[in-house]
Amino acid sequence: MYNHNATPVRRAAIRPTVSIVTLSLALLMAGCAKTEVRKVEEVDPNKTDLNEYQMKQITLDTAHVEEERSEIRFGGTISMDMDHAVPVFSFVSGKVLKVPVAMGDYVKKGQILAVLMSSDLSNNLTQLEAAKSALALAKKQLVATQELYKAKLNSQIDLLTAESACKAAEGAVIALETTRKTYGVDSSAAKSSNNLYNIVAPTDGYIVAKNLNEGSIVLEGTSNNLFLISNMKSKVWALFNIFESDMYQIHEGDPVDVVAYAYPDKTYSGKISNIGTVLDPASNTVVARVVLNNNDNLLKSGLFASVRVHVDKHKQSVAIPKECLVFCDNQYYVEKQMGKTSFLKTKVEVDGYTATSAYIGEGVADKDVLVGKGSSYVLGQ
Repeated sequence: MYNHNATPVRRAAIRPTVSIVTLSLALLMAGCAKTEVRKVEEVDPNKTDLNEYQMKQITLDTAHVEEERSEIRFGGTISMDMDHAVPVFSFVSGKVLKVPVAMGDYVKKGQILAVLMSSDLSNNLTQLEAAKSALALAKKQLVATQELYKAKLNSQIDLLTAESACKAAEGAVIALETTRKTYGVDSSAAKSSNNLYNIVAPTDGYIVAKNLNEGSIVLEGTSNNLFLISNMKSKVWALFNIFESDMYQIHEGDPVDVVAYAYPDKTYSGKISNIGTVLDPASNTVVARVVLNNNDNLLKSGLFASVRVHVDKHKQSVAIPKECLVFCDNQYYVEKQMGKTSFLKTKVEVDGYTATSAYIGEGVADKDVLVGKGSSYVLGQ
């Protein structure tokens, strides 16, 4: 006999089973969702991991502590080293016959700079020859007087007079020969050229000033130099004006970097060797001088240059290369190495700069390793 109550009983038994399975699946899915959310929350957005290829695109630099310096920039000019510039004068008067050198030429010591026709030389030679003849005669007279004195035919006064005359003649010859040596002329030179006077270079160097030409008249004893020779291959000066408002923080001995506008990729380093003591009333500045090595012979007198003076702030600070800094959202950041290939974006406070370095107040410690070249690349990963 068919039982009408059997089917409801089976349906009632199935419903609890389905409900349990459905609840288990829901709990499992919720647990997975929670696990996934937890994993996302644990990822640090400031941390970056690089692969092997990316690591090859960057460089690493180490922060270090050093004396903090600031930079003050000035415009300057290159000048010859006046401490080693040699003026050239003429010891005789005369007319310039020849000037075989030009402004800017490099000359060797003893090289002829100009040839003068001078009556001073011919007069000197005439006087010298006359003095030598007088000396020869005085010596003969002295010998004769000595013989007569021995024979008691002359008095002692005659002998003393002859000796005095001989010494005077010797003195005259010596004086004229000394004058000729001062002229730089050989006393045994041929008479055909005894009125020609050569002005020669007293040292090796460049002609940086030239004040005579062929046909000019040169006067002995003039205060104006005819040539100025400077050996700019060794050292030059960089001159710049210090403003009154900057004088308190700039001192002799401060390190300086000089870049000539003609050679923007070349930096010359030196120290302030002198600061003027007289203030220019028109500009309220004093002139400062830096001695630079010019071994490559690139710096020429008159070139304009940028002068950076490094001013000591008398405090220790953490220094990093400027290329480590990344400016983002009105703030500076660095990428600090946390592991071999992992880096952390770190906010920093910058206290000051030089041409190549930045001084950090907060965010970086001594010996921290940072991304240098490629810091912007890492920040963008």
